[in-house]
Amino acid sequence: MTVLCYHHKGGVGKSTTAVHVALTLLDDGSVLVIDGDTQAHSCAFFGVPPAAAEDGPVAVPAAGALWVAHAENSRLRRLPKQVGADHVVVDLSADFERMARVATTLPPDLVLLCTKPHTGALRDLPAVVNALVRETTAEVRVVPIGVDPAEIDAALAAFPAGSYVVADPVSYVPDEAERSFEERRPVWDFPTCTALRAEYDALTDP
Repeated sequence: MTVLCYHHKGGVGKSTTAVHVALTLLDDGSVLVIDGDTQAHSCAFFGVPPAAAEDGPVAVPAAGALWVAHAENSRLRRLPKQVGADHVVVDLSADFERMARVATTLPPDLVLLCTKPHTGALRDLPAVVNALVRETTAEVRVVPIGVDPAEIDAALAAFPAGSYVVADPVSYVPDEAERSFEERRPVWDFPTCTALRAEYDALTDP
């Protein structure tokens, strides 16, 4: 499975979603995380220097059968073959043109469209869904993170049924999410967030 984590806005939980989905997918095989953002948050979470990951996938022994790469569009297609990954998770920057190039180079099976409150993510959903429907045949799942799913349906009321799916909400835990990156450990390791393991796991369920 190839999963693309995306939104046209920054700060909506793309990297948090990417790394945690990658960790849940380890239950079903090996995983390659491709950090396609200049900020390289996914690389940082796994303790991989972006410069080292630009030369090719870097193994993360502490995580299991997981590799991290920091790559531009032209190199994406061959990266999964280099490590024989069963799953690929792409953490992509907030850029329409880049998303279109990546979707063509490494076609996703699933797009997770992260949506947080107070970021403009909800307001921009129609434009982003329209771009995704145009550029990829993947299933588009809007991920509510602290947003009422009914608000998402209202924002996308003009879209025909089947053009997107609203995933089950993911708990909004900004403090713990920030700490998870600082301490390089899953958010569900924190005592108050153990339920998030199942929430992230459900994002890639059939």
